[in-house]
Amino acid sequence: MPSPASPARVLRFDAFELDVRAGELRKNGVKVRLHGQPLQVLEILLKGGGDLVTREDIRTQIWPADTFVDFDHGLHNAIARLREGLGDSAETPRFIETLPRRGYRFLAPVAPNGVETQATPGSVHSASGPQPSVASDGLRRTSAVMALAFLILAVSGLAFWRLRASADHASAAARPESIAVLPLDNLSILRRTISSTE
Repeated sequence: MPSPASPARVLRFDAFELDVRAGELRKNGVKVRLHGQPLQVLEILLKGGGDLVTREDIRTQIWPADTFVDFDHGLHNAIARLREGLGDSAETPRFIETLPRRGYRFLAPVAPNGVETQATPGSVHSASGPQPSVASDGLRRTSAVMALAFLILAVSGLAFWRLRASADHASAAARPESIAVLPLDNLSILRRTISSTE
């Protein structure tokens, strides 16, 4: 575990995590195809802690003074590729807010090295406040799945019972009534008895 003074190796926000040393961005554990300057810009914004990061701050950290590039074009492309990788937009930002002619601000809460965060789209929360953990989310999902499975089982059982009951009722209705057939011998005795009494 790093000391409080050492920089965080993994920065987490929403469903994403940036592994600073490996230079990888992952969403729900799956690597996002993003490399180079967009990842460098993301790291700078994440470490900004929700504060304004000026264009000049980004230029000095990514492009050394002796490098001759079209800075505006390079920064614009890096931000556009970064937004595409995050599924963000400039019009309705969830993660990166543009402050015209000044710089950028990261909107989602950021947690270093395993501290959990959860943000709703378009809102800014403190990473230090109480947040539901991934384990409790998993428990809620498991409980919901089990409840759904039980409900499906109960409905299936009820449907089977009703089908069986209606089949038993139909087979009982289709059975003929019992008829007693007396042997003919008994009738002849009865006739003789009646004839003799007359």
